[in-house]
Amino acid sequence: MKIELTDNCIRVSTSFRLKDVCKSIPGARWNKNTRTWDYPATPISAKNILSRPEFADFKVDLEVTDLLSTLAMGAFIKDCPDDLKDLLNVKTKPWLHQLQGSRLAMTQSGTMLAFDMGTGKTKTTIDAICNMPELQLVLIISPKSVVSNWPKEFDKHASFDRRVKIVAMGEGTLKKRGQLLDRVIQHRQGLLIIIMNYDAVYQGDVGKVVAATEWDLVVADEIHRIKSPSGVTSKFFANKIKAKKRIGLTGTPMPHSPLDVFAQYRFLDPAIFGRSFTMFRARYAVMGGFEGKQVLRFQNLDELEGKFNSIALKVSKDEVLDLPPFVDEVRNITLEPEARRVYRELEKEFIADVGGGVITVNNALSRLVRLQQVTSGYLPDPTDPDEDVNISNAKAKALLEVFEDLPSDAPVVVFCRFRCDLSTTAIMAAKAGRKCFELSGTINQLEEWQNRAEGGDVLAVQIQSGKEGVDFTRACYCVYYSVSWSLGTYDQSRARVHRQGQTRSVTYIHLVAEDTVDAKVYKSFSQKKKIIESVLKMYQKGEADG
Repeated sequence: MKIELTDNCIRVSTSFRLKDVCKSIPGARWNKNTRTWDYPATPISAKNILSRPEFADFKVDLEVTDLLSTLAMGAFIKDCPDDLKDLLNVKTKPWLHQLQGSRLAMTQSGTMLAFDMGTGKTKTTIDAICNMPELQLVLIISPKSVVSNWPKEFDKHASFDRRVKIVAMGEGTLKKRGQLLDRVIQHRQGLLIIIMNYDAVYQGDVGKVVAATEWDLVVADEIHRIKSPSGVTSKFFANKIKAKKRIGLTGTPMPHSPLDVFAQYRFLDPAIFGRSFTMFRARYAVMGGFEGKQVLRFQNLDELEGKFNSIALKVSKDEVLDLPPFVDEVRNITLEPEARRVYRELEKEFIADVGGGVITVNNALSRLVRLQQVTSGYLPDPTDPDEDVNISNAKAKALLEVFEDLPSDAPVVVFCRFRCDLSTTAIMAAKAGRKCFELSGTINQLEEWQNRAEGGDVLAVQIQSGKEGVDFTRACYCVYYSVSWSLGTYDQSRARVHRQGQTRSVTYIHLVAEDTVDAKVYKSFSQKKKIIESVLKMYQKGEADG
């Protein structure tokens, strides 16, 4: 009878009489081929197994007992952050909590970085990757609107001392992406980092290659997206992905209830809460109601929190003293093929006029407005000027993702240019379970929103109505769904959230349709240029978007 570390698991060989004991240890799986009980090769598993008196006389591999030292190191990192040494490979100086998070992720086999949006969990992860020379194959899975941001963040923060290839796979058919993925893995040299979105990772040829690969590290960005234990994506993470190290990133680990943590931890370290959602739910919730399927109340939450914290580092905006006053984040949107076709036809006419020198500022404005309306999702109905035609849902879906990624109790301000954008914001807020208020030329619910005592309410603001004399400091998260052409209006809208009375760092989230006028406008904003003239010059010079 022995306990050994083999095949990336802790394997317990024992007699049939200890079946119930082995089965009761979280993360247990019966291996029919070896006729052994297998557990995740993690420090928590080692602790759970070696603490059982029934195994006191078993022969134990030294590698299994060595795992226990990782628990002490993780506790030290969280309890004694001032004693941490700086990381060797960093390009931008980390804040203290980022240094803690990087060290923790480097030390543990599974790590949850529960960082509020805007507190730097992406850089924390990049620093950890840069300082783990043993990594050869890394997979980063993120929301689709964030896939293209990761390479930019690596360029900004990464300091590698070896050959690295970063491949972002946000577009293309599953077959083509699967072929590309297989090819770059087979011909890799040095460190290979693959970035893809949740919807693609488990499907078709992509899913086959991901499941067949032994990853050194898998990062689940916004890991709460796999919170549904019975979801296809969640099951794929739990049963198909093989990884030596795993990192989960989220600002909302429990978006709806404490039960949301189960599936996330089933992926990160099933030794903590086990593999059975039925047993987990019975432990932490009292069920009743129709067919016994309704949660009446929760129980044993102190125990749940303790287990959650065993591999987690939680960072709140309110607790971090060295955050900058504001952080800008861009979420890139890809228009659907039909919306892209409509956009290109309108843009082609516009470019032809610009190139022919017949465009003026006034008619350029009307043309650019049409292009911007396409990126927002609607165009006026040519047969009925009072109606609109839906062109795209890409930006609406991205807004819903933002609502779901933010803490459920965090108020949000959404700036919009068009009437349809305000309606879309209200619809997406409702889907996310948030109450929506409006401030526009026709509706003023600002005071009602300001006086709400709690809750993650949304204030949809027509950007011209939110530029002067109003206070949005109840929120520290602000989304730009669409903007006007005025740099002054844009700057003033920002100042409504980040102003006297704001006690937290503000996160500005920009929804930008890639390779469109959106990108040109935000480029002009960042360079503090006059928008119309600047955008016209970009088109005349044929400058790339971004």
